Amino acid sequence: MASFVDRHGLWTDEQARQAAELDRRLASGEVEVVRFAWPDQHGLLRGKTLVASEARSALRGGVNLTTTLLAKDTSHKTVFPVFSAGGGFALPGLQGGADFTLVADPGTFRILPWAKKTGWVLCDAYMADGSPCPFATRRILQKAVDELGREGLDFVAGLEVEFHVFQLDDARMGLADSGQPGEPPRVSLLSHGHQYLTELRYDRVDAV
Repeated sequence: MASFVDRHGLWTDEQARQAAELDRRLASGEVEVVRFAWPDQHGLLRGKTLVASEARSALRGGVNLTTTLLAKDTSHKTVFPVFSAGGGFALPGLQGGADFTLVADPGTFRILPWAKKTGWVLCDAYMADGSPCPFATRRILQKAVDELGREGLDFVAGLEVEFHVFQLDDARMGLADSGQPGEPPRVSLLSHGHQYLTELRYDRVDAV
């Protein structure tokens, strides 16, 4: 029986070539597990981790996830009545907690340097009939870039990454903290604030 990728013609010739090379690498024992990652509608990476032997067949067969992931907010709480009529979606393929399928983009495969013998590959989301998932953010971006290209334009973006570092006081890992959403951890500051771009308290965070 033809695979999900082959049935619906989801790869280019170049992707098929990349997949064959990736299959060879997985068979060699180079990695033990592969993370199939997919950016959801909020930009959060979700997916499944498979042992390498199963990842080989999943390259063409895909990895199934439940469509209820598309009904979650950024706290991971399901905010639509997914098991009621309509389920918050106007599309039949998304209703009733049905599955959709992740298909790896083999050209994105990487070895994660911080995780032992772990591969990582970015995926695109498809409905059961092989059509692109309408809420897949990666596909939405690709479509927009293609439309710009037809107008003779290009998309250029810059990313400015900022973050805060806190001291973890209580991870809130008790059973009572496992709700939906769970209780956030309790944290404290490493130094006092209100010193924008000064060195007044830099020594206090020098270890970090």
